[in-house]
Amino acid sequence: MLDEWVTQMGRVREEREDLSRHAERPSTDKLHALHEAWNGVTDVLEDRLGEENKAKRRLNAPHAADAAIEATRQARRDVQCAQRALHVERTRLAQVAAAHFPELFAMEPLLKLGAAEGVDSDELRRVLVERELTHYDDRVRIGKKDGRHEVWRASYAGDGAKAELCVLKEYKLNDASEWKALLKEVKLLGQLSECQFIASVDAVFVVYEPSYAAARCCLGSSRGRARDGAPGRL
Repeated sequence: MLDEWVTQMGRVREEREDLSRHAERPSTDKLHALHEAWNGVTDVLEDRLGEENKAKRRLNAPHAADAAIEATRQARRDVQCAQRALHVERTRLAQVAAAHFPELFAMEPLLKLGAAEGVDSDELRRVLVERELTHYDDRVRIGKKDGRHEVWRASYAGDGAKAELCVLKEYKLNDASEWKALLKEVKLLGQLSECQFIASVDAVFVVYEPSYAAARCCLGSSRGRARDGAPGRL
């Protein structure tokens, strides 16, 4: 009985400390600052991509093209690091809101990522991010273009800002059934994430383009742990 009482008191103490830490609605100032910083470096990347394309057309100035390519790479790394920081803060606030301040989801637009797509899955919300295909380095198509899904190999800055190999898989989202198929794959890969030959889902992002009748959604997966040089697979 005494052991049970001690255990219960420990839980009560933890809950009280948790409530005292969140007695007031958390500030979203840091979230907005990080989002503004991400927007800023994303604007710079778009400018650098335009300058790179112009430089590549000038065949008589190869050094200018090389410099433009390197400037684009640096801008892309800045975007990747800014997006990582933004995702960490958004995830932290979402967890606090879910536990203590559910009204924050209705009040804060930056916590509504995925709302427009009707996402109602915690698994999908956890990996939803704001990205574009151009935010990835070294993209190479590795799947058939006329296949059900387009697949690319690429790289993206990891948590330590070091480039990590990853795989991008595209879903064309014409109706709710395709969102369900995407969610099914996210859940399945999450369940198999401990397998060294399976890539874990790192991000899901939506790409809107005028040339598409519906949105495209890309599932980005970090390469699985290798054994004998064999990469993880989707």
